[in-house]
Amino acid sequence: MTSKHLYFKLLREDAKRKLWAAALLGLAFFFSLPVPMAMVLPSYQVTEYVTLAQIILRRTNNVRMMLGFNEGYPMVAILMFFAAVVMGIATFSYLHNKKQIDFYHSLPVKRSLWFLVNLSTGVFLPAAIYLVAIVLSLIVGAVNGVLPGLVLKTAASGFLLNMLYYTLTYITVVLAMMLTGTKIAAILGSAVFFCFFPAVSALSRTYYEAFFQTYYSGTPDILSRTLLKLSPIAAIALAMEDLNPVRIISVIAAILILGTFVFFLYKKRPSEAAGKTMAFNTSKVIIKVPLVLAFGTAGAMFFYSIESSLGWTIFGNIVGVVLSHCIIEVIYWGDFKKLFSHEKTLAACLAVSLAVLLSFYFDLFKFDAYVPEESQIAYASVDFNKDSWVYSRNFDREMYGPDSILHQARLEDTADVLTLVNEALRQMEVEEREGDTGRKRLEGEYRHRFRMDVCYTLKNHRKVYRSYAMYMDPVMEAADKIYTDAAYKKALYPGLCLDESAAGNIVYRGWNDNIQHLDGSQQQWEAVLKAYQEEMAAMSFSRRIRENPFGELLLISSENIQTIENGREADDIEPVHYQWGWYEGYYYPVYPSFAKTIQALEDCGVELKELISAEDVEDITISGYGPFDEEDVEDGEGDFAAAEWSKPVYEDEDDLLCQKTYDQIEDIEKILSACVIDEKGWRNGMTEIDGQYNLVIRVKGKGRNQVNGNFRIEEVPEFVVRDFVALDKERMEKYRAE
Repeated sequence: MTSKHLYFKLLREDAKRKLWAAALLGLAFFFSLPVPMAMVLPSYQVTEYVTLAQIILRRTNNVRMMLGFNEGYPMVAILMFFAAVVMGIATFSYLHNKKQIDFYHSLPVKRSLWFLVNLSTGVFLPAAIYLVAIVLSLIVGAVNGVLPGLVLKTAASGFLLNMLYYTLTYITVVLAMMLTGTKIAAILGSAVFFCFFPAVSALSRTYYEAFFQTYYSGTPDILSRTLLKLSPIAAIALAMEDLNPVRIISVIAAILILGTFVFFLYKKRPSEAAGKTMAFNTSKVIIKVPLVLAFGTAGAMFFYSIESSLGWTIFGNIVGVVLSHCIIEVIYWGDFKKLFSHEKTLAACLAVSLAVLLSFYFDLFKFDAYVPEESQIAYASVDFNKDSWVYSRNFDREMYGPDSILHQARLEDTADVLTLVNEALRQMEVEEREGDTGRKRLEGEYRHRFRMDVCYTLKNHRKVYRSYAMYMDPVMEAADKIYTDAAYKKALYPGLCLDESAAGNIVYRGWNDNIQHLDGSQQQWEAVLKAYQEEMAAMSFSRRIRENPFGELLLISSENIQTIENGREADDIEPVHYQWGWYEGYYYPVYPSFAKTIQALEDCGVELKELISAEDVEDITISGYGPFDEEDVEDGEGDFAAAEWSKPVYEDEDDLLCQKTYDQIEDIEKILSACVIDEKGWRNGMTEIDGQYNLVIRVKGKGRNQVNGNFRIEEVPEFVVRDFVALDKERMEKYRAE
């Protein structure tokens, strides 16, 4: 009982000594919660379009956002982070002062109790101030019509979570205080704990991306899954983005482990450590070696980014290792004469960092060339990166998470996948062996280049990810087999799995975003759904390259519509409005070859036509920047022509522009047959366009009087090429005359 009373007495006395920190924290909280709330909430006012109930709903949502633990209002989390740093340093600053540590340790109080008192003060004091700020915020909300009961649960969860991550940050700073003997060293140590692991994770990813051609950026390796999270800053950011029980349990476990370790260090920490840079000699090498290795590899990458030669890369590695080792030694000893102390450790760090660098630079472990044996693969997945518009916007799906196409689509027959991969490796080998000559040869032989991501799931449950840039032309048949695989297509387009109950939700969106709801019976609607699912499932890779959509169908289940509508009502946003495409991820393209779908839509009263016919067009203006005559650039006259394209030659960049308008029906027909109109063409990323020409098509009698487009690559009409070569020469002659 005596020790219990002593604890609270000491706690109260220690809190009095921290009144300056309490005052600063209270002021910061006052201007982070009650004041902004008092400024924002009254700004929502009743109008003829907005009712009082809607205003109260908006204010309630705003209060929830500000009091909760979320990325919508991160001010409290940021404030708590800096408060944890300040409190961690202030609470145990006496350990870095010889006179103070002698005084406190001479008191008739157990060191363990004194440690517990100081540790508790750093947690309870901010918690009390935070609670007061929440109460004031609830009062402000109540004055503005927000009932406290509606937001109390959010405020309580926000308080607990912010305090949980505050404690994690606080105990990390306390650990730095225990390991060091000066405040400057403690601040540097805290920065290392906060930034080292995320920096190493980012650096390792940079190495993979720089030196390995087949590295897949979404690879869920240990560096991204574990190292990145070993930092309070990263833990807070990830939790605010995606909070789950596993994260909470992990943070609690980390606090308990770090707290136990800190208490162990406190008991072992010698009093004479005050004033020294490091409190324990053993910790010096444990901290120094990882830092030196990290700085060495970072130095190599810095010079590689400037000049990607082996010599400069090795130079950067050596500079990073030597400089960081010398600086750390000077910090440890406080003496410039100790620059090259522990030369054996320096040599070992240099050898290890060079080994890491060279293994990446020369791909000694054959990362790029690795392909599992077909007998080792359970199944594989492929993403051609041309349908992200449907996948990234689809309901509850992620581009790189467990719901991505590489995790959902399973190709049991992996022979076609390996055919594509082996061809990609062959093309890589040609480019590496022949350099620019090989790249130009491949470019001349083939036309369709894609980025293909592959995930192999091996029979031992290990997943291997790779990404290949390749021309698909020589393996188009294998690509077609993959793309028309039933399981693959349904995973890529979840709308193909919808049953008949979703047929009543179908709407057609055509030219100028014109929405048409289907007429007819339920059976006719189901016929549209069935026909589209059949024809979209049969749509091949090679056919998509040649064909562009002219309309879109909204395919969405009733459950998903209701879920999104409910969410929008909760956020006080208007419900579904198909016209503006809030569900773009669910709009699937309709291609001209979908004869059954087109017929079924017409049976439901939908008016279908091409996006634009020649009769609809007033004129087409084509513009572009030269040179347009590639042969002239390559021959003798081209020396002048090539030099002309540098901007400093001209007073205005528009001087480089060539432009011509076509209004004859026969010219318009040829241009339209060779172009991709932006209206719907972006739905089909497999069609490659010629970026040198831009088209502006003026339309007769439409709601929107013009649209933009581009020519498909290698399909620019000959008369357009001739016209622009002539315009280019005319412009050059005019320039010479001037």
